Amino acid sequence: MDLIYLYFIYFNIGFTMAFPSVAVQFTIMNLTSPVLTGIAYGAITAPWCFKPFYGYISDKYPFFNWGKRKPYISFACLMTSYLYITVYDFKEHFFVFIFYLTLISMYICITDVCADSITVEYAKREQTKGVVQSNTWISRGIGTLVGFILGGLMYKNTNAQDVLTFSCYLPLINALSVWNIKEYNVKTKIPSLSDLKQNFINQKTFIFVLFLFHVAPNYRVFYEYFMKEKLQYSPDYFTYLNVISSVSFVIGLISFKYYFRKFELKKVLLFAVLVSSTLRLTQIGVVLGWIPYFSIIMIDGIVESFCGQLIMMPLIVIAAKVCDDGLEGTFFSFVMSVMNFGGFIADELGALIAHILGVTKYTFDNLYILMIIGILLDLIIPLILFKKMSFYFETYEPLSDEIDLNEEPEDPQDLTLVYQKNQKKVSDHLECI
Repeated sequence: MDLIYLYFIYFNIGFTMAFPSVAVQFTIMNLTSPVLTGIAYGAITAPWCFKPFYGYISDKYPFFNWGKRKPYISFACLMTSYLYITVYDFKEHFFVFIFYLTLISMYICITDVCADSITVEYAKREQTKGVVQSNTWISRGIGTLVGFILGGLMYKNTNAQDVLTFSCYLPLINALSVWNIKEYNVKTKIPSLSDLKQNFINQKTFIFVLFLFHVAPNYRVFYEYFMKEKLQYSPDYFTYLNVISSVSFVIGLISFKYYFRKFELKKVLLFAVLVSSTLRLTQIGVVLGWIPYFSIIMIDGIVESFCGQLIMMPLIVIAAKVCDDGLEGTFFSFVMSVMNFGGFIADELGALIAHILGVTKYTFDNLYILMIIGILLDLIIPLILFKKMSFYFETYEPLSDEIDLNEEPEDPQDLTLVYQKNQKKVSDHLECI
């Protein structure tokens, strides 16, 4: 029963981020220019760059005997609920409105970090490795999908204020239900800053590579403005795109888990980068008026979301491998924050280049130049970095769930040793995923 409440937290995280997305998107687009919108989205995602800090605080400062994570989750959910109720009151004050959305993003991130810590505690006690983690991802994916569908429908039939107000209910329920989760108070040594520093120094090349993987200028906001202003796409169209991308996201995760993870990471990454970059060229055709068809845009969204997971998951697998013993949680959170920071820089670079090119709310003559720059850098940077990552590719073994019974045991009379050794290898790989 405890796990049901834990899965509900992840469902809530996915739902709370997805449900108001179309309403927030159109509210911001109606308030300001594409450049300021790009900067605003960068600010809203900035709190996710500080995940290790939230984890460190929850590790070091528990609230009495209430548990290490539950008080933080409950407080964060209450604040999220309150902010969703009041945020629309400031829609006429753009910077205050964005500040409120940034606070909401921060509290959702705190909930996510603390929930991940509880998940790790449960995962250490499960008999079949990977079940809890897989179920949390599935719960979050379902929450995201349901949120996109219901949020788009509600925005179509009501208004942004009603959507944002309704978004407060699930976090409020979560703030109360989280107390039903049993926490295992595992006494572990809090990682010291010197340990983290040493792990950072040892893996500085990979961290730098991971950062560069995500810094190509992001033009997504300006592309959405083009679809809204030039192609006259209604919120319904954006809802369809969000839903289909969410489904593709889940399919990408499942495909990697059951199929692509058996191949060499270099081949998976190369395949995903080439396919994604090639299909994104159709976006330039849409902007130039060559293929302004919604079906083409949907196919592009499906492939981009699918390939995005095939690019992200191998990097996450390697990131888990390079964490020193005892630093898995903190250092892995730091690595994920590096990825988020790279995305933040990409948003700001996209806004800067768009400003230089003169892309505005109604002027998209040079948007295709920004898109060419973004697509080419998303292709060229990974191809250059593959050489830097050769060490990690060579030391990583393709995952396999099969047990190698052909290996000679130390004692020919006892095949149990071989079985246990291979079982441990499979379990380690699944836990890494």
